[in-house]
Amino acid sequence: MAGNAVLDGQGGVARLHTENGQIRIDGAGLDGSGANEVDLVARTIQLNAALQAQKLNLSALKGDVSASNTLSLASSGSAGQSAVGVIINGKEQGFTGNQIIINGQVQSGSDFADKPFNSSQFGKGNTQVVSGPPVPAAGVSVPEVVAETVVPEVAIDVARLGSMHADSIRMLGRSAGVGVNVAGQVKALTGNLTVTADGKVQVAAGGALEAGQALSITGGLDNQGQVSGARVSVNGDTLQGRQGSLVAHGSLSLQGALENHGTLRSGQAMTLNASKVFNDNLIHSGASLTAYGALENHGTLRSEQSMTLNNSTLFNDKVIHSGASLTLLGSRLDNTASGTITSRGRLTNWVGSQRNQGVLGGGYAEPPRQSGAAATPVSSVALKPAPAVLSAYGHGSYGYAQVQWTAPSYVWTGLSEMAYQARGEVTTCASNA
Repeated sequence: MAGNAVLDGQGGVARLHTENGQIRIDGAGLDGSGANEVDLVARTIQLNAALQAQKLNLSALKGDVSASNTLSLASSGSAGQSAVGVIINGKEQGFTGNQIIINGQVQSGSDFADKPFNSSQFGKGNTQVVSGPPVPAAGVSVPEVVAETVVPEVAIDVARLGSMHADSIRMLGRSAGVGVNVAGQVKALTGNLTVTADGKVQVAAGGALEAGQALSITGGLDNQGQVSGARVSVNGDTLQGRQGSLVAHGSLSLQGALENHGTLRSGQAMTLNASKVFNDNLIHSGASLTAYGALENHGTLRSEQSMTLNNSTLFNDKVIHSGASLTLLGSRLDNTASGTITSRGRLTNWVGSQRNQGVLGGGYAEPPRQSGAAATPVSSVALKPAPAVLSAYGHGSYGYAQVQWTAPSYVWTGLSEMAYQARGEVTTCASNA
């Protein structure tokens, strides 16, 4: 570690204290595979060479860290008086440890939202302020904890020539607004890989984050490299895929605004719980796919099993296809002349205002090929372009002017030259059937 060990009354290590120290691994690297566990603790950690271990923990923060990842501050008071505690300005200091332990009386202060705290919730996430035991020492002044003026750009930096290989890896960057940079190879061979950053996790072109089991990323993600795991979950404000790939061999869960210019794949269920989903390349689920938030698709959005698009708005000018049923929910749908929204099975459309100029239907084994504004559907009946605005009517699966049909026939109302067809079943509300 780059800091000091703080001993307890029995001479054991109570905690590790870091200020502005750095750990940097160069040259031949570090082989810790002979130990059960390797812990690196510093304000910043930079890897320019290989690092190997069975279990690897990286903690990049300022403060005290223990084996249970708690941030501790000590205080003491005058004889005959209660300990005055540590004065914390949460808004300026920005502590983000899982727990802040005050050895002494907890003094009231303000958190990030200007709300007072006293042995209560504090800071970000699940941070708690916990009152510790009184401090017996007398006459020791306790300075106010002040915010630092110099903050590193990156807490953990894995350079292009650097690498980490271990059965399981945990990377923790706890400085406010400071992220993790991966330009080399970080691989948890048989276990989990956990990356937590208060700032953004950046994976450069040529960089990789790989987990043999679960891969969990907390913090914004900017991916230009390779990110993969048996199960993958990403939770951050913004998730950017710029020509990189994010692959889950099992389930994939994303939380945050998604902007995908690369490849997003899952072998099992995919859930995109986002305020906005933008895609101009490939999003593919080997099983079901569920997406929330405003959806703007200029690429391919595909699932091999059922798909549910619960989007406030849906704009499509390329391909949306479900290998089973497709359910559309939301307030507005805009499908351009070059857009296809199809399903192999049943298509259920509960969208409010709709504008369809392309292909919108069920019963397609594969997305139909487009030739200008014309389409080549599976059945023998040609699809007519439908440049009409459709408004929701009642509680039916389709809105106003839609009808119910089954293969191989088709029915159309003649309103605004609208025509729909499917080899499967498409449902409308009873009043329009």
